Amino acid sequence: MPGEKGSYRSVFSSIWDDPEFQSFEPITIAVFFCLRTSRDCNFACIFPHYRSTLYERIPTATPIQIDAGMDALINAGWVRYERPVLWIVKGLKNDPAFVRNNSKQTLGIINALKALPKLKIVEEFASYYEIPFTTHDTPSHAGIHTPSHTGIDEGIGGAPKHGTGTGTGTGTGKGKKKDLRSTPKTSPVDNSNPVDNSTGTDGEDRAPTGPSSPVPRTVDPEIQRLREVIEQRRAELGLVK
Repeated sequence: MPGEKGSYRSVFSSIWDDPEFQSFEPITIAVFFCLRTSRDCNFACIFPHYRSTLYERIPTATPIQIDAGMDALINAGWVRYERPVLWIVKGLKNDPAFVRNNSKQTLGIINALKALPKLKIVEEFASYYEIPFTTHDTPSHAGIHTPSHTGIDEGIGGAPKHGTGTGTGTGTGKGKKKDLRSTPKTSPVDNSNPVDNSTGTDGEDRAPTGPSSPVPRTVDPEIQRLREVIEQRRAELGLVK
Protein backbone atom coordinates (compact mmCIF):
# COMPACT_ATOMS: atom_id res chain seq x y z
CA MET A 1 0.00 0.00 0.00
CA PRO A 2 1.42 3.46 -0.89
CA GLY A 3 2.91 5.31 2.04
CA GLU A 4 3.00 9.02 2.77
CA LYS A 5 5.54 9.58 -0.03
CA GLY A 6 3.64 7.59 -2.66
CA SER A 7 4.29 4.21 -4.25
CA TYR A 8 7.78 2.73 -4.14
CA ARG A 9 9.57 2.17 -7.44
CA SER A 10 12.67 -0.01 -7.65
CA VAL A 11 15.26 0.03 -10.45
CA PHE A 12 18.46 -1.98 -10.75
CA SER A 13 21.53 0.22 -10.25
CA SER A 14 23.24 -1.47 -13.19
CA ILE A 15 21.15 0.71 -15.52
CA TRP A 16 23.82 3.39 -15.15
CA ASP A 17 26.40 1.03 -16.67
CA ASP A 18 24.33 0.20 -19.73
CA PRO A 19 26.17 1.57 -22.80
CA GLU A 20 22.97 2.53 -24.60
CA PHE A 21 21.60 4.30 -21.53
CA GLN A 22 24.88 6.20 -21.18
CA SER A 23 24.52 7.40 -24.76
CA PHE A 24 21.20 9.12 -24.07
CA GLU A 25 20.95 12.89 -23.74
CA PRO A 26 20.29 14.22 -20.23
CA ILE A 27 16.70 15.13 -21.18
CA THR A 28 16.11 11.56 -22.43
CA ILE A 29 17.36 10.13 -19.13
CA ALA A 30 15.16 12.57 -17.23
CA VAL A 31 12.10 11.58 -19.28
CA PHE A 32 12.79 7.88 -18.68
CA PHE A 33 13.03 8.19 -14.90
CA CYS A 34 10.03 10.51 -14.84
CA LEU A 35 8.00 7.81 -16.60
CA ARG A 36 9.40 4.90 -14.58
CA THR A 37 8.89 6.52 -11.17
CA SER A 38 5.64 8.28 -12.00
CA ARG A 39 2.60 7.62 -9.84
CA ASP A 40 0.82 6.66 -13.06
CA CYS A 41 3.22 3.78 -13.68
CA ASN A 42 1.90 0.48 -12.35
CA PHE A 43 3.64 -2.82 -11.59
CA ALA A 44 3.32 -3.99 -15.21
CA CYS A 45 4.74 -0.67 -16.49
CA ILE A 46 1.92 -0.26 -19.04
CA PHE A 47 -0.50 2.55 -18.29
CA PRO A 48 -2.42 5.54 -19.75
CA HIS A 49 -0.14 8.50 -20.35
CA TYR A 50 -0.41 11.96 -21.88
CA ARG A 51 2.69 13.89 -22.85
CA SER A 52 1.39 17.07 -21.25
CA THR A 53 2.03 15.53 -17.82
CA LEU A 54 5.75 15.45 -18.61
CA TYR A 55 5.67 19.17 -19.32
CA GLU A 56 4.39 19.77 -15.81
CA ARG A 57 6.80 17.38 -14.09
CA ILE A 58 9.93 18.56 -15.87
CA PRO A 59 9.47 22.33 -15.74
CA THR A 60 13.13 23.09 -16.48
CA ALA A 61 12.81 21.76 -20.06
CA THR A 62 10.69 22.99 -22.93
CA PRO A 63 7.96 20.84 -24.50
CA ILE A 64 10.09 20.52 -27.64
CA GLN A 65 13.02 19.14 -25.61
CA ILE A 66 10.75 16.76 -23.71
CA ASP A 67 9.20 15.47 -26.94
CA ALA A 68 12.68 14.89 -28.33
CA GLY A 69 13.60 12.86 -25.23
CA MET A 70 10.43 10.78 -25.53
CA ASP A 71 11.05 10.16 -29.24
CA ALA A 72 14.60 9.01 -28.47
CA LEU A 73 13.27 6.40 -26.01
CA ILE A 74 10.68 5.21 -28.55
CA ASN A 75 13.24 4.95 -31.37
CA ALA A 76 15.61 3.00 -29.10
CA GLY A 77 12.86 0.54 -28.19
CA TRP A 78 12.90 1.38 -24.49
CA VAL A 79 9.38 2.75 -24.65
CA ARG A 80 6.37 2.06 -26.86
CA TYR A 81 3.50 4.49 -27.14
CA GLU A 82 0.08 4.09 -28.73
CA ARG A 83 -1.93 6.98 -27.47
CA PRO A 84 -3.03 6.94 -24.75
CA VAL A 85 -1.20 3.77 -23.63
CA LEU A 86 2.51 3.86 -22.80
CA TRP A 87 4.61 0.76 -22.19
CA ILE A 88 8.09 0.76 -20.67
CA VAL A 89 9.16 -2.39 -22.50
CA LYS A 90 11.59 -3.88 -19.97
CA GLY A 91 10.15 -2.15 -16.92
CA LEU A 92 8.45 -5.28 -15.58
CA LYS A 93 11.30 -7.58 -16.57
CA ASN A 94 13.84 -5.45 -14.69
CA ASP A 95 11.69 -5.02 -11.59
CA PRO A 96 13.34 -6.95 -8.69
CA ALA A 97 9.89 -7.90 -7.34
CA PHE A 98 8.79 -9.58 -10.57
CA VAL A 99 8.58 -13.39 -10.42
CA ARG A 100 7.70 -15.09 -13.69
CA ASN A 101 4.89 -17.71 -13.52
CA ASN A 102 3.66 -16.29 -10.21
CA SER A 103 -0.10 -16.83 -10.43
CA LYS A 104 -1.01 -13.91 -8.15
CA GLN A 105 1.19 -11.47 -10.05
CA THR A 106 -0.16 -12.76 -13.36
CA LEU A 107 -3.74 -12.25 -12.19
CA GLY A 108 -2.90 -8.69 -11.08
CA ILE A 109 -1.33 -7.93 -14.46
CA ILE A 110 -4.37 -9.31 -16.32
CA ASN A 111 -6.65 -7.07 -14.24
CA ALA A 112 -4.49 -4.08 -15.14
CA LEU A 113 -4.70 -4.96 -18.84
CA LYS A 114 -8.48 -5.25 -18.69
CA ALA A 115 -8.66 -1.61 -17.59
CA LEU A 116 -6.77 -0.40 -20.68
CA PRO A 117 -8.22 0.46 -24.09
CA LYS A 118 -8.35 -2.43 -26.57
CA LEU A 119 -5.24 -1.45 -28.55
CA LYS A 120 -2.59 -3.46 -30.35
CA ILE A 121 0.07 -2.36 -27.85
CA VAL A 122 -1.78 -4.22 -25.08
CA GLU A 123 -1.69 -7.49 -27.03
CA GLU A 124 1.99 -6.92 -27.81
CA PHE A 125 2.67 -6.61 -24.08
CA ALA A 126 0.77 -9.83 -23.33
CA SER A 127 2.66 -11.67 -26.06
CA TYR A 128 6.05 -10.34 -24.90
CA TYR A 129 5.53 -11.53 -21.32
CA GLU A 130 3.46 -14.59 -22.30
CA ILE A 131 0.43 -13.38 -20.35
CA PRO A 132 -2.80 -15.30 -21.18
CA PHE A 133 -4.77 -12.27 -22.26
CA THR A 134 -6.25 -10.89 -25.48
CA THR A 135 -8.25 -7.75 -26.14
CA HIS A 136 -10.69 -9.84 -28.18
CA ASP A 137 -11.96 -11.62 -25.07
CA THR A 138 -15.63 -10.76 -24.79
CA PRO A 139 -18.42 -12.27 -22.65
CA SER A 140 -20.20 -15.09 -24.43
CA HIS A 141 -23.94 -14.72 -24.99
CA ALA A 142 -24.41 -18.34 -25.98
CA GLY A 143 -27.02 -20.23 -24.01
CA ILE A 144 -29.08 -17.16 -23.14
CA HIS A 145 -32.71 -18.14 -23.67
CA THR A 146 -35.02 -15.70 -25.37
CA PRO A 147 -38.70 -16.38 -24.59
CA SER A 148 -40.90 -17.16 -27.56
CA HIS A 149 -43.64 -14.65 -28.37
CA THR A 150 -45.44 -16.60 -31.05
CA GLY A 151 -48.28 -17.81 -28.84
CA ILE A 152 -51.41 -15.89 -27.90
CA ASP A 153 -51.73 -14.34 -24.43
CA GLU A 154 -48.41 -15.62 -23.12
CA GLY A 155 -47.36 -14.97 -19.57
CA ILE A 156 -43.93 -14.27 -18.11
CA GLY A 157 -41.16 -16.30 -19.74
CA GLY A 158 -43.49 -17.49 -22.50
CA ALA A 159 -45.67 -19.63 -20.22
CA PRO A 160 -49.31 -19.63 -21.30
CA LYS A 161 -51.79 -18.04 -18.95
CA HIS A 162 -54.78 -19.99 -17.63
CA GLY A 163 -57.97 -18.00 -17.35
CA THR A 164 -61.49 -18.53 -16.09
CA GLY A 165 -63.21 -17.78 -19.39
CA THR A 166 -65.62 -19.88 -21.42
CA GLY A 167 -64.37 -23.28 -22.57
CA THR A 168 -64.95 -24.91 -25.90
CA GLY A 169 -68.28 -26.50 -24.85
CA THR A 170 -71.68 -24.85 -24.55
CA GLY A 171 -71.52 -24.68 -20.77
CA THR A 172 -69.44 -22.21 -18.71
CA GLY A 173 -66.72 -22.95 -16.22
CA LYS A 174 -63.07 -22.63 -15.47
CA GLY A 175 -60.74 -23.72 -18.22
CA LYS A 176 -57.96 -22.64 -20.56
CA LYS A 177 -58.55 -19.75 -22.87
CA LYS A 178 -59.49 -20.80 -26.31
CA ASP A 179 -56.78 -20.53 -28.96
CA LEU A 180 -58.31 -18.30 -31.60
CA ARG A 181 -55.96 -19.61 -34.25
CA SER A 182 -57.43 -23.11 -34.09
CA THR A 183 -61.12 -22.12 -34.00
CA PRO A 184 -62.94 -24.12 -36.69
CA LYS A 185 -65.01 -22.26 -39.22
CA THR A 186 -68.78 -22.35 -38.56
CA SER A 187 -70.88 -23.98 -41.26
CA PRO A 188 -73.92 -22.11 -42.56
CA VAL A 189 -77.10 -22.87 -40.66
CA ASP A 190 -79.56 -25.00 -42.59
CA ASN A 191 -83.09 -23.78 -41.75
CA SER A 192 -84.79 -26.39 -43.93
CA ASN A 193 -85.05 -28.80 -41.01
CA PRO A 194 -86.25 -26.98 -37.91
CA VAL A 195 -84.76 -28.31 -34.72
CA ASP A 196 -86.30 -28.11 -31.30
CA ASN A 197 -83.97 -25.88 -29.32
CA SER A 198 -85.84 -26.28 -26.10
CA THR A 199 -83.17 -28.69 -24.92
CA GLY A 200 -79.42 -27.94 -25.29
CA THR A 201 -76.71 -30.36 -26.22
CA ASP A 202 -75.75 -30.66 -22.58
CA GLY A 203 -79.29 -31.70 -21.53
CA GLU A 204 -80.26 -28.35 -20.03
CA ASP A 205 -83.67 -26.78 -20.73
CA ARG A 206 -83.66 -23.79 -23.07
CA ALA A 207 -86.19 -20.99 -23.31
CA PRO A 208 -88.24 -21.05 -26.51
CA THR A 209 -86.74 -18.95 -29.25
CA GLY A 210 -90.08 -17.91 -30.78
CA PRO A 211 -92.31 -14.94 -29.82
CA SER A 212 -93.35 -14.87 -26.17
CA SER A 213 -95.07 -12.63 -23.68
CA PRO A 214 -92.94 -9.81 -22.23
CA VAL A 215 -91.06 -10.68 -19.09
CA PRO A 216 -92.22 -8.63 -16.10
CA ARG A 217 -89.69 -6.05 -15.02
CA THR A 218 -88.11 -6.79 -11.66
CA VAL A 219 -87.71 -3.87 -9.25
CA ASP A 220 -84.68 -3.79 -7.01
CA PRO A 221 -85.80 -4.46 -3.38
CA GLU A 222 -83.72 -1.54 -2.09
CA ILE A 223 -85.33 0.87 -4.52
CA GLN A 224 -88.79 -0.42 -3.60
CA ARG A 225 -88.04 0.11 0.09
CA LEU A 226 -86.95 3.71 -0.55
CA ARG A 227 -90.11 4.36 -2.48
CA GLU A 228 -92.22 3.13 0.44
CA VAL A 229 -90.32 5.34 2.89
CA ILE A 230 -90.80 8.38 0.65
CA GLU A 231 -94.54 7.72 0.31
CA GLN A 232 -94.88 7.31 4.07
CA ARG A 233 -93.05 10.59 4.65
CA ARG A 234 -95.22 12.40 2.14
CA ALA A 235 -98.32 11.08 3.92
CA GLU A 236 -97.05 12.37 7.28
CA LEU A 237 -96.46 15.82 5.81
CA GLY A 238 -99.91 15.90 4.22
CA LEU A 239 -98.56 15.97 0.73
CA VAL A 240 -100.66 13.02 -0.38
CA LYS A 241 -103.96 14.03 -2.00
